[in-house]
Amino acid sequence: MKFTLLHLRLTPLIALLGAPAAIAQTTTAPRPEAIVLTPFEVSSASDNGYAATETLAGTRLRTNLRDIGASLSILTPEFMRDLGVNSFDQALLYTPSVDASEGDNTDNNRASGNQMRFGTGQSYSIRGFNTNAGNQSASHDFFTALDPADNYNLERVTLSLGPNALLIGVGNPQGTAVTSTKRAILTRRKFDVQTQFDTNGSRRASFDFNQPLIKDKLGIRLNALHDEARDFRKYEGKNQERITLSVAAKPWTNTKLTLNHESYSLGTNAASLTWGFDSSALRWAAAGKPAITFVPIPSWTTTATYVDAAGNRIPVARGVADEDGFVDARADFDPNLALNQNTGNTQTWVVGLNVPNPMMNLRYQANLANATFSGQNNAFYQSKDPWATFGLAKEAYLYGGTWDEPSNKQHGRWSQLMVEQKLAENLFLEIGGNLALHHQTLDTTNFINVSIDPNRYLPDRTLNPGYLQPFATANAQQRPVKNRSEEYRATLSYELDLTKRNRWLGQHNFSGLGQYTRNDAEQEVTGLSNLASVSLPATAATGWSGDVLNGANAVGFRAYFVNGNMPILPDLIQAKNNIPLLNSYGKLVGYSANEQAPINLRAMTRLNAIKSKFLDDAISLGWQARWFDNRLVTVVGYRQDKTKSFGVPTVRNVVHPEIPGSATDLLKRSFASAKDISYNPNPSIVSSGLTRTYGGVYHALSWLSLTYSRSSNFLPVTNASLVNALGQPAPNSSGQTIDYGVRLSLLQGKLAIGVSKFETSADNQARNANASVGPTRSILTRLRTYKLAGDPYFADLAAAGDYPVDTGNVSDTWSYVATGYEMNIVFNPSRNWRISLSGSENENVLGDHLLAVGAYLYTDSKYQGLGTWKKFAAELRKIEAGQRSSIFSLNPAIPANVTLAAADALFLEQQIAGQEGSYLDDQALNGVTTSRAGKYAFNGLITRSFFEGRLKGWSTGVNFRWRSPGNIGYERIKNAAGAPVGNLDVTRPLSGKESWDVGAMIANTRRIFGNVNLRLQLNIQNLPNWQTPQLVRVGYDTNAIYGTTNALVGTNWQLRRPRNFILTSTFEF
Repeated sequence: MKFTLLHLRLTPLIALLGAPAAIAQTTTAPRPEAIVLTPFEVSSASDNGYAATETLAGTRLRTNLRDIGASLSILTPEFMRDLGVNSFDQALLYTPSVDASEGDNTDNNRASGNQMRFGTGQSYSIRGFNTNAGNQSASHDFFTALDPADNYNLERVTLSLGPNALLIGVGNPQGTAVTSTKRAILTRRKFDVQTQFDTNGSRRASFDFNQPLIKDKLGIRLNALHDEARDFRKYEGKNQERITLSVAAKPWTNTKLTLNHESYSLGTNAASLTWGFDSSALRWAAAGKPAITFVPIPSWTTTATYVDAAGNRIPVARGVADEDGFVDARADFDPNLALNQNTGNTQTWVVGLNVPNPMMNLRYQANLANATFSGQNNAFYQSKDPWATFGLAKEAYLYGGTWDEPSNKQHGRWSQLMVEQKLAENLFLEIGGNLALHHQTLDTTNFINVSIDPNRYLPDRTLNPGYLQPFATANAQQRPVKNRSEEYRATLSYELDLTKRNRWLGQHNFSGLGQYTRNDAEQEVTGLSNLASVSLPATAATGWSGDVLNGANAVGFRAYFVNGNMPILPDLIQAKNNIPLLNSYGKLVGYSANEQAPINLRAMTRLNAIKSKFLDDAISLGWQARWFDNRLVTVVGYRQDKTKSFGVPTVRNVVHPEIPGSATDLLKRSFASAKDISYNPNPSIVSSGLTRTYGGVYHALSWLSLTYSRSSNFLPVTNASLVNALGQPAPNSSGQTIDYGVRLSLLQGKLAIGVSKFETSADNQARNANASVGPTRSILTRLRTYKLAGDPYFADLAAAGDYPVDTGNVSDTWSYVATGYEMNIVFNPSRNWRISLSGSENENVLGDHLLAVGAYLYTDSKYQGLGTWKKFAAELRKIEAGQRSSIFSLNPAIPANVTLAAADALFLEQQIAGQEGSYLDDQALNGVTTSRAGKYAFNGLITRSFFEGRLKGWSTGVNFRWRSPGNIGYERIKNAAGAPVGNLDVTRPLSGKESWDVGAMIANTRRIFGNVNLRLQLNIQNLPNWQTPQLVRVGYDTNAIYGTTNALVGTNWQLRRPRNFILTSTFEF
């Protein structure tokens, strides 16, 4: 029978029962009255403080935790309560091998926070592995989770470390977090109300109400949340409105039905802890702070006229020797080449300045050049106190989004239905289904690259109120996302007891699972364009383009921070809301009539929609056996997945009537919306994977157990649109882990100690590689200006987005091997004490990676490849020297062409050096540990409760996290003169400092009247209030910005969140 038949047979049952989806095996509420019906359920009634005793996370069947060989970390409700956290990712930081990745500094996208902001915001790494968006695999009751989880409706959280095919099937090799949803209790009424406030201004209220309607037969449970979470930076935080309904029914003795449904709405403004970057300001200050005090001119040549608005000549910069003392060339006002001139049309909405018309074309304006460290010119460098450079507060929020219009809007719902049936003695069936819908609109606008405006005049020659003031620019981009997940499964379990024949033969559980999964994902890239400028004459002199999606027709943002004042930062959401107002200005402020284009703004899809359909038919078999009077427990599991991934064609068919010729000219159209594009009839990728799980626990003594677990994973490509720089689809990923360890149960079970050694490998993990080809995209963009200018050599150069490398969605693969040790200690010496300690040693070694990027860079074609680009730079240098080029049509007899050739040659050389240097640095890390978090970690949560005496009802506790010094870079190979100009010398790593995080808790529980109990709890985060930024990356000072050439200096720093007091009150009725 085909697995899809399971889907067809389950669908009528789901409809008959009145819900589209099902809840899987979950943990019941922590009360002894909870009814445990089948092997698919567990009860937390026997949990002891921070120590759980049963789990489904070993085999998907109820198992005593001491009989599981896999590495698990279970967060009980009491553990999360005492930490005072509301999101499981914050609690997971107190478990082995887990670290935060908030603005991880491994590449520019993560340093800027873009990846973290695009995901759920729940960013953490497991065993040194970071996924593409800083997020890890998560599931609700073993069903795919699309939404950010919150503790308000969670019973417990289980982190399974390493791949476990029997448990999670397809998924990341590092592991997954499985949340267990609160379910309706059939035996008793329960009503809890909780409120929470903190010193950042957060406000939170939730309630948990359970009511048996027919005792032992029918019950409902309702959980609701209103949350206004605020962080230490203005507009940073999250608003949530969520509600979860659970219905449980036991119509017959051997039948139980459970329905869970959640609806949620979130508005999030997330920010990286790596604050804004002042790279260009650093270079500008070191170069003497050059400024443009003359009115704008098209090019900085020796024949240009440099005068102010009154026609007066401009004195040369301080320290410049000149015959007449006036500016006649660039060397007279910018001798250190710290400025660049914007020669292309740059349509910009300006905020923060008091100007009559904020819609400007910044063509011919100057901007600051980026700093160079370790030989690489980059915008993502910063000083230790970048906010001091610009007179801004450390709490400044440099991203678009307000509370009324957050940058990341999410809403959705999920439903789960589970039917559990006892078919015969020891024979059980579970039928379950899940349907999840998730909508997200993320505005990626950020203003993290802060600079200084060196222009005394605006483009129209009027005085610039932003002169020498800090500002930041941003591209207008929004990504609407829609995800849908549909899953059905049937699990059959049979328990065979052979102890009646011989006690050594033991007890055996056999299980079989059939599962059907369909995931649909849509994503669009929306930008802001000026339809009116598309029809302007498109020549080299005008700089305009007839392509509606060309950068010349795009509209961006610029925000000024005059005297440290922070305006509301614009994003595409605000721009769309203000289009009538912006259009009312009529035309752009510009240098001349050519630059003063009329305005007719429109938001449109700028790239082909990313849309994929993923189908998975899976079957798995499991066998758990207890041998030799339960002395040996073994697990064997097999799973086969057959998957298909469907993509979509490229569709650019949206006609804009405002643009003449749009009906017939493809370039005058924009891309279609994802909803209007049909899937390709045939799958782009067809895969099949077989994964295995083996494990065992040997209870050598009553207090000593030895554990072993071996499992593999299969991660097929779910997004058929994901291609590498060569245009090839991403390969399937795989991984495996081997864990073995020892567990001790001492002092009559009050002290549990577990130590394990692991080795986890991940091969061909596909993820976004945009950050690895940033200079390549810049080079292609610059070359397209020659096509726009009519240079015949570049006539067939593809438009932006037509090469795989500059689609904005290029992928590549990374392979890793993580090894180390993990430790868990739970000590409950009496009912007064709860002690949880954990630690780990992690080494995550990078293997083969970016192979497609390397092949692309070192394979030359007409317009692509390092060799080709170096040839282009050499040809431009010939023009600079007064010679004709065999490629470029620029006439060297024209001074403006010579200036342009020199500027473009320098630009190409810098980008080529940056691209090749960063790639070779990346390759040097092959076989090297790359984790930034430190090799060693130690965590603790200790509480003391008083149940008698004068302190009766009081509790106090402390929590801490310690991390050893992490890697912050490497020395470079030196030349004969001792200059560090080579690639990374991975034999000489550089380390930062160790880090601590310490918090405290004090609580009081008392009965206030009748059966109403009140618990007041105060948590203090960052108790010592450590706020010194932490150094996370160093580099060589190539141009002596800090005073000494090639000195090792800090180039990236990470903030610490200031001390925060959290007051939680919980009423139990």
